[in-house]
Amino acid sequence: MKYIFFGFFVAYNPIYIYYLMSHGALGGMTIRLAASSIFLLLIIFISFVVLTLKQNGKLKFKKSTLLSLMNVLFVFFIIALIVGFIKGNGLKYLLLDTFPILEMFIIYYTIRLSPIIEDNYDFEKIFKWFGKYLFLMSVTGIVSYIILSFVKVTSFGALRAYVAGVTVNRMMDFIIPMFLPIILLMYKYKKRNLWFIALTIACAIITMLTFYRTIYLAVLLGVLYLSSRNLGNIFRILKVLIIISIITLFVLMVLQKNNYLRFANKNILGLVKSRIISIYNPEKGIDTSASDRLNSNKEMLLNIFSNFPSIAGLGGYYINVDNQKTPYHFTSNYFLQVIALLGIPAGVFFIGIYLKTFFLSQKLAKNAQDLPSKMFFNGCTSILVVLFIILNIFPYVNYFPLLYLFSCICGIVDKYSIYLKQEKEKAFAYVKVIESKNI
Repeated sequence: MKYIFFGFFVAYNPIYIYYLMSHGALGGMTIRLAASSIFLLLIIFISFVVLTLKQNGKLKFKKSTLLSLMNVLFVFFIIALIVGFIKGNGLKYLLLDTFPILEMFIIYYTIRLSPIIEDNYDFEKIFKWFGKYLFLMSVTGIVSYIILSFVKVTSFGALRAYVAGVTVNRMMDFIIPMFLPIILLMYKYKKRNLWFIALTIACAIITMLTFYRTIYLAVLLGVLYLSSRNLGNIFRILKVLIIISIITLFVLMVLQKNNYLRFANKNILGLVKSRIISIYNPEKGIDTSASDRLNSNKEMLLNIFSNFPSIAGLGGYYINVDNQKTPYHFTSNYFLQVIALLGIPAGVFFIGIYLKTFFLSQKLAKNAQDLPSKMFFNGCTSILVVLFIILNIFPYVNYFPLLYLFSCICGIVDKYSIYLKQEKEKAFAYVKVIESKNI
C-alpha cells in the first residue's frame, strides 16, 4: 500500500497548493498533470516488469462485480476517446477530459491487479501516514494563504472572490476538507492526543478559508453521515465538531481586516456568514453562481437527451442558450459530464460503480473485526459522501485528484473484500481438514 500513499503525494502536494494560489488554477493543474503522468507511466512499467519476471507474464486476479463494471466503463471510455478524435474535438479539451478518468482507471487497475500492490492492510499505519500528510498540507495551505494575502497580493488573480459585496482571498483546496470527517473520527478515538487536536484545527481552518459553500455543505453532510453511522457516539462526534468550530472561529475572529484580509471590510466570521447567506438577488447582484450552475445542468440534460443516442465524445462541447460553444470540461456536474461525453449507459455504469463502492465500504466497516479497519472504512464512506456532493456541484477533477481519491478507495475496498473472502475460504478449508482427520 506504500505505492498508493506515495502516488497520492505525487498527485497532490504543497507545490501544487503554491502554484494554485500564486499562478492561478492553470499553473497548479499543469504541474499536477505532468507529475502524475510520470508517476502513472512509472507504476505501469514497474508492474509490467514484476509481472514478467516474477509471474511469467501471468496475471492472477479474482473476479468481482466492481471489476466487471469498471471493465465495461473502460470500453465506453475508449469509444468516447475515438469519437472525440473523429469529431475533431479540440485537443486541449480532449486531453483535459481524458486525463482524470484515465488516471482513475490506471490507479484502480494497479491496486486491483498489479503484483506490486501487496495484501498489506495495516490501517493503523495508513492513518499515521495520512495524518502527517494532511498536517503538512494544511500548514502549507495556511502559510501560502497568509503570504499571498500580505506579501504577494497581486499574485492571487482569479482566486480573489467577490463574496456578498466583500472581496476576499479564497483558499482553493478541496482535498483537506474531504478528509475532515475522517480526521474528526480519528480525534474521537484519540481524544487526548494533542497531535490530532492540532491536525483537526488546522484542517478546520483550511475548510473555512476555502469560502466554497459546496465545501461547507459537503463537509457538514459527511460529518452528519459519520454521526449517523456511530449512533452510540453521535453526541460525542458532534461535540467534537462544535468545540473545534468554536476554537477555529475564535482564532479567525480576532484576526481583523487590517491585520489579516487586506482587501476585505469584514473579519473572517463576517465573511463566512456573508458567504453562507448570500443568495441570488437580481436587484443587488449578490451572487448568481448557484442559479448559473442550475441553468448549466438544465442545458446539459437538454443536449444529452436531444442528441441521444449520439455522444459528444471526449473534448466535446454543447451550444448554450447564448448560442456559444461551451466545453463540458467547464461544467459543474461531473456525473452529467460523464453521461454527455461517454453516453447514458456509461453514466449509469459510473454511478453504479460509485454506489457499489460506497455500500461495499459501508459493509466492510459494519463487519470489521478491529478498530483501525472499522475507522478506515467508516472514513472511506464519509469521504465518498463529501466527494459525491462536490462532484455534483463543483468538480475540479483536473486541479485536484478527486477521481484519483475515488479510485484509491474503490480499488482498496474491492481488493480487501476479496482478501477477506479468500481468508474465509482458507479458514473453512482448514476446518474441513481438521474435521476429516478427527473422523
